Amino acid sequence: MKRFLAGILSAVLLMGSIPVYGAQDMGISPEAGYSVEGTELSQTEEALSGETALQETADTSNEENVEDSKENTEETTAPSEEELDSQEPEVEPEVTEEPEITETPEEEPEITETPEEDPEITETPAEEDQLEPEFNDGEVQIEVAGEEASDYLENLTVYTSQNSNAPETILKPERREDLDEAFGGKVYTVEYGSYATSSSFYLSGDISDGAPEGSTWSIKALLLNGGENVQEDMNPKAYTEGVRYRLNGRTFGNGANGAKRAVYTITAGTEETYQTYKLVVLRRLDLSFIGCYLPEDEDLAKNLIPGQFDSTKREYEVAVGSGTESLNLVANAYSGSYYGLTVNGVAYEGNRQEIPLTGEETEIILQMNQEETYLDPEYAGQTYVSEGTYHIRVTRQKSSSVAFEVSPDNAVVSLYDQNGDRVVPAGGTGWNFENLLMGDTYTWTVSCYGYKTQTGSFVAGDTDHIRAELESIDSFQPEITDNDWINYRNSDTNNGVTDVAAPSSGAESVQKWAMQLGGDWNAAVTPPLILGGALYVASGKFIYKIDRATGEILAVSEELAGSMVFALNPLTYAEGMLFAQIGGGQIQAVSASTLKSLWISEPVGGQTLSPITYKDGYIYTGTWNSETTAGIYFALSVTDEDPSRGDEIKYCTLKYSHKGGFYWAGAYASGDYLVFGSDDGSAEGNYTNTSILYSVSTSTGVMLDKLTGLKGDIRTSVAYNNGYVYFATKGGYLYRVKMNQDGTFGQVLGYNLGGMATATPVIYKGRIYIGVCGQGGQFNPDGGHHFDVLTESEDELSLAYSVPVAGYPQAAPLLSTAYENEDYNKDGKADGRVYIYFTANAYPGGIYMLEDSPGQTEGKAEEIFTPDTAQQQYSISTLCVDRDGTIYYKNDSNYLMAIEKNGAYLNGVSVSADTGKVTWNKTFRKDRLSYDLTLEEGAKQTVFSFETPEGVSISVYGKKCDGTYKVPFDGTGTSIQVQVSKGNKSRTYVFNITGDESSPLLKNLAVSTSNSYTDDTGYLALEPAFTQERYEYTAEMYNGKNEFLNIFVEPQEDDASVTAEGIRGTKKINNYGHTAGSGSASRIAVYFGEEEAEAAVKVTVKTKSGKTASYQVILQRRDIYPPKLSDARAVRYDAERVRITFASNEMGNYQYKIVKLGETPEFDLFGSVELMTRGQNSLDLMIPETEEREIWILAKDIVGNQMSTPVKIPVTEYKEIPITIKTVPADAGVRVTNQDGEELKTQNGKYMFLKGNVYKIEISRKGYETLTETVTADPKVTSYSFTLKSLMSSDADLKYLYVSSADHYGKGIQKLEPSFKKTEDHYTAVYGDERQSLNVWAEAADAHGSIKVYAMSGILGSSVQKDETILQTGTDEGHSFWKILFASGEKEAKIRIQVTAEDGTRKNVYLTLRLTDKTAPVLKKVSASRISTDKASVVYKTSEKGYRYYKVVDAGKKIPVVDTSGKGTEVQAGTDTITLTGLTSGQKDVVIAVKDGSGNVSQQLVIRIPDIKNAGSGTGNNDNNSSVIHRPGSGGHKSEAGRPGSGSDGNGSKANLKKVSGTGSGGQAGEKNVTSTDQKKTESKGKKKDAGKSGDQKKAEEKKSGTSGKSSGKKAETTDESSSSDTGSDGESLKDTGTPEEQTVISQIADGWKGLGNFSKLLIILAVLIAGYLSFWYRARKYYKKKLLTRRKPYAATKRYR
Repeated sequence: MKRFLAGILSAVLLMGSIPVYGAQDMGISPEAGYSVEGTELSQTEEALSGETALQETADTSNEENVEDSKENTEETTAPSEEELDSQEPEVEPEVTEEPEITETPEEEPEITETPEEDPEITETPAEEDQLEPEFNDGEVQIEVAGEEASDYLENLTVYTSQNSNAPETILKPERREDLDEAFGGKVYTVEYGSYATSSSFYLSGDISDGAPEGSTWSIKALLLNGGENVQEDMNPKAYTEGVRYRLNGRTFGNGANGAKRAVYTITAGTEETYQTYKLVVLRRLDLSFIGCYLPEDEDLAKNLIPGQFDSTKREYEVAVGSGTESLNLVANAYSGSYYGLTVNGVAYEGNRQEIPLTGEETEIILQMNQEETYLDPEYAGQTYVSEGTYHIRVTRQKSSSVAFEVSPDNAVVSLYDQNGDRVVPAGGTGWNFENLLMGDTYTWTVSCYGYKTQTGSFVAGDTDHIRAELESIDSFQPEITDNDWINYRNSDTNNGVTDVAAPSSGAESVQKWAMQLGGDWNAAVTPPLILGGALYVASGKFIYKIDRATGEILAVSEELAGSMVFALNPLTYAEGMLFAQIGGGQIQAVSASTLKSLWISEPVGGQTLSPITYKDGYIYTGTWNSETTAGIYFALSVTDEDPSRGDEIKYCTLKYSHKGGFYWAGAYASGDYLVFGSDDGSAEGNYTNTSILYSVSTSTGVMLDKLTGLKGDIRTSVAYNNGYVYFATKGGYLYRVKMNQDGTFGQVLGYNLGGMATATPVIYKGRIYIGVCGQGGQFNPDGGHHFDVLTESEDELSLAYSVPVAGYPQAAPLLSTAYENEDYNKDGKADGRVYIYFTANAYPGGIYMLEDSPGQTEGKAEEIFTPDTAQQQYSISTLCVDRDGTIYYKNDSNYLMAIEKNGAYLNGVSVSADTGKVTWNKTFRKDRLSYDLTLEEGAKQTVFSFETPEGVSISVYGKKCDGTYKVPFDGTGTSIQVQVSKGNKSRTYVFNITGDESSPLLKNLAVSTSNSYTDDTGYLALEPAFTQERYEYTAEMYNGKNEFLNIFVEPQEDDASVTAEGIRGTKKINNYGHTAGSGSASRIAVYFGEEEAEAAVKVTVKTKSGKTASYQVILQRRDIYPPKLSDARAVRYDAERVRITFASNEMGNYQYKIVKLGETPEFDLFGSVELMTRGQNSLDLMIPETEEREIWILAKDIVGNQMSTPVKIPVTEYKEIPITIKTVPADAGVRVTNQDGEELKTQNGKYMFLKGNVYKIEISRKGYETLTETVTADPKVTSYSFTLKSLMSSDADLKYLYVSSADHYGKGIQKLEPSFKKTEDHYTAVYGDERQSLNVWAEAADAHGSIKVYAMSGILGSSVQKDETILQTGTDEGHSFWKILFASGEKEAKIRIQVTAEDGTRKNVYLTLRLTDKTAPVLKKVSASRISTDKASVVYKTSEKGYRYYKVVDAGKKIPVVDTSGKGTEVQAGTDTITLTGLTSGQKDVVIAVKDGSGNVSQQLVIRIPDIKNAGSGTGNNDNNSSVIHRPGSGGHKSEAGRPGSGSDGNGSKANLKKVSGTGSGGQAGEKNVTSTDQKKTESKGKKKDAGKSGDQKKAEEKKSGTSGKSSGKKAETTDESSSSDTGSDGESLKDTGTPEEQTVISQIADGWKGLGNFSKLLIILAVLIAGYLSFWYRARKYYKKKLLTRRKPYAATKRYR
């Protein structure tokens, strides 16, 4: 019957009808996510006692809720089961040595760092020594002493933390005798929440004194994945000695497994006698959050459940007004697991749920339950229910009201309920408050700037009127004047724009000084303010006044009431006061002149992380507690209400509460309203549309408007510009909101940045600048971070361009307008260029700069400053700048740095010695001023070579230096001081020179089982004992079971480096260097190889100067492993001789057997054996060439460990195989070697391989990757093919391209259109004036690439080589450029830039250079001829090509102004001929003007045309001989050299280019009735003239000639004055015939020939023949003499000519 009743009771308990226990003692933080990695089982010893214990090696930082960012998310959603499993990989059961402690980049503050422990080496039982325990789950075997024996196990305790002894982390399991029969053991229960996993479940206990002698205890449990985990041989006094154990893997989980119980089976005793205990882990179902909200609270801003939600608390009370009809309830579950949640019996739908209120009290019951079964097969069929219940009691109370009467009228009344939430006045105006809960206590403050604040409290219903008359306070602090930077962005609008000229390049950015304040992040230094010429910063609990010129501390404040901690924001200055954020939600005011405290604000709780905004006597800021709890935004009057004391409490003028709080959320304050943003109240990374932008009245504190639906935490200050406010979110959006005059919000625009943004944006002239986090990891420098430039219009925000940054630009940028009016592109206009400066949250923590101009669509972020090594750290610092352009900032190294604009610096320094090398203690940087140089022995002199920017002078000890300075050295040490100067800037470098006295020897060397160098109890003796003179040591035998030992080496030189490499027997070597516990020594962890009893390690010590010493250390452990044979093979050398080779890892003996294929030999290692050495062993055997055999080898070491399996080596028959080797490229070199390293030679082009032998084939060629392959000769393979991979680059891009007017690199740069990109191949550069040349600067992207520049057109012929290239010029600094000389009269030149890659790949880039023509053409008369009464020819010269206009009038008449507004006739530079027809008799004047392509018009040229009656008289005003037709001068043509295709490889024709250079083309008729002719002065006749012309050219000329002929026969036509045909003064029509003058000359010669007599013609022919003969005779005689001289030279020379 007793058993039957016990069974019934057990079943009832299992169904959950009896309450579970331990809920009140549960100490697991419901917000913590646990991830603890370990080996099979982990234990922690509070005090290591040297006993064998398997250490817990996991990272338990999650127990302390430490995140990888400065952002303290005190409430973090517990990770899901899947996430936790992924965080806890299975590891092999070996003792983990000290994990490397790596510094995690930090984003946001308030974080407690817990460094990982450095566990002692502890011994792990070998697998073969671990015995599987015998569990008898159904029966407890005990020694009976009376009714029942005493417990073998006592002090059984469960911990939720590996290390902590806090009461909330200790759980005492409850003994449940009623469950013993059901579970088959002594049952204990403990309750765990559904959000927790077994990774936070630690056990401890003691073997009792009543247990049998030699008793131990062990644990086993089933895992969720079906496996089983067991831990044996646990410390019998674990509880007493502070040891805790945890099974690795999931025995119980969260999320979907959060309701499933686990059963731990604990066995205590000996193998013969033991007791079984069952620890049942019960599950309590939990919610992560419960909230109750009034119906009108649509944004769920005010939770009526006070305080931070505690998931273990099960009962809550809420009070509401009597008129409240319902509440909205919100419940959140861990990992989304609600376990069938119902609210008052109604299934919860996962959103807000309305709860109607009835009567004075309403109870809300939230119930969860889930039926489950046990994992253990022995409890199969047993079910249970896990439950969780919450109760909320809602009470409706009667309400009352109260009215405040205040003086002065502008005082602000703030009324707060019992939860500290502000009560809004009725109607939003006045100070009447309604719906106050009767009986509740309310507190109030009445404050006003310039008055003393009053505070009080009352019980609602006791009074309905309160009068507060404030006392006027007259207290002011002395103002500091002449300030450069007064607050967060030095702006009332939070818009970081300055007109100061900060450094505009990395070259002129030089560190002026750096000083470190504070020891760690808990006392970080703030970014500075610049007041009255000094810097003001805070660090820890002090404010410092610092000399901005030197970095020296000038004054220190009194100790503040709290610490600035992470100091992300600068102090704020106003009214002679400094306002400091001292933590705890407090602000402390300090006099800026005396640095003494004035007042401290009341604590509102949380971290004060938002920048302080000052406006009209009030300051505003906000607090943050965690991602999901409320923070406060508050205002304070700055009035010092009690000047007699500095610790008075300042009460808030107003307070606003918001779930999620306010983080980096600086406010914008106008005279009437305050705008600030909030977090979204959701967990980290879960960005929701629940953040709010608030607008609050600055006079009443009443909310004017709020903007909801914003995605993600608003973690930027609100910037104001031109009627809009701007801010960004961690949800990845930039917002612009229109501000109405009444403080309400207007138009809202949003832009998706593609990543979170916490940097306050800068807005300037229609562009917005902001840093954005990439998607590849917030702290990953290569995470895709970028800095964006956006453009804004009335209705749109759009991206102008984005530049990549190696780190997240997380702090607000700074924009300088100082260079806006500079004309960088030399177009005569201001470029509008601005410079933007910002930091990035990644190493090295320097300063970036971006230059931006209106309309710019691409850019590049230049790192203009990189801190020195000790100063490098992550950075989320804003930048400030003083009037001199010096930038001040800090990074996480706690260095405050001043970066000045200083052109006086050294670009580089090289130092050489007459003997040996020179060692620098640090790399040269232009801003590092002191260096130590070490010379090798024997050096007598050093030579310094200095590189400086242009305009910088050098002096050494006051004497001018030309860049090279020699320093004699006598071995005793010396130094030189080098001063560089430019303008009023200078700096001095100091170089200290000493001889090399360093030593690479060790001070000490030790081998230890401990991770601590100072723990000599773990030392293993060395043989011989350590001395500096010995370099080889063997450590004593290690008999433990660890897989690694530590070598500690301590060099004599502190800065010497230590490296280690395995020689043999090692699995891996971890060189930790100086780490925790190693002191001044370097710790080297050496892991033994698998089944290796001996490991040899080479340790090398290297001094800074390069001296080295090497030590060999042999480590030994107990040898229980047989020898390992490797690299065993058989090699035939001839028809019978075979060599067997193999390698052994240790010494011993072996026996070999020769058997036929398929036979298995027997071994007897106690019989005849061969001696085996460590390393290579060989054995020569005689085996006939036709036989195939197998060689079997079995070995044992010197201590008798024998191999379990012999090694089998096949011996093949003797057979030659001819091998062909083919390569690509075909001319690659081939080298073949056999197993002995002997090189094989080819026989008839083939290599002879022997079957089964191993050969190494090496293929190599210059410019290609060498390929090596080892092959085993196989008769089936007679050919090998190899293709080499080219190492030559195919990069034919340009690294840069720019055009300049200067011969100095980087000077006089002209703007390229489009901007340089590797993808562009056509560019144009326009110079804003006239000049003879421009320089083209280019460099190939690949160092092995080459560049040629080809002339195309408009280039001076004498500057072009025969292959049409332009000579390359180099500067002293190694930069190359090409000087492009413009041909005479040319304003445009075209070149082709050909880049040839190392592998021959080519790419062409085309560049057009244009000059801005500001000079008008110059005209010069040549001649004027009257051919007939109605026809004349006028010849003149023009200095430029352009368009010609003219007008003909009677001679002597008033000279008219020629109209050049229309389209004229195109003419080229040089001579131009105008042929006029339709003239009337009498002298005429032709007035000519030429307009060039730029619109410049020449002065009018007037040429007198003689009358036909005066022909040949030679008289006339123009002194022209009308009977002579003057031949025009050479006109010139453009080059015909063109792009690829019009000549060899597109190089064009050099002949054509030279033929026409400098004059321009002779021009063709632009109209039907006008022809302009230009010809060469000499020209051959007939076919000679046409020989060089192509068919197309001939056809074109024939066609043109025909057209001219037709035109000449046509009747003259009259046109308007604006055309090229003009009407004379007498009204007669004039016509330009368009007949080329060339035709006139030829026709006259032809007519003259026809008029000659026959005799004259014969004489001319004879003269031509005689002249030809004389010319032939002269050339033949010259040729004969040359040949004669050649034959008389020596034979060798003659042979060369042949």
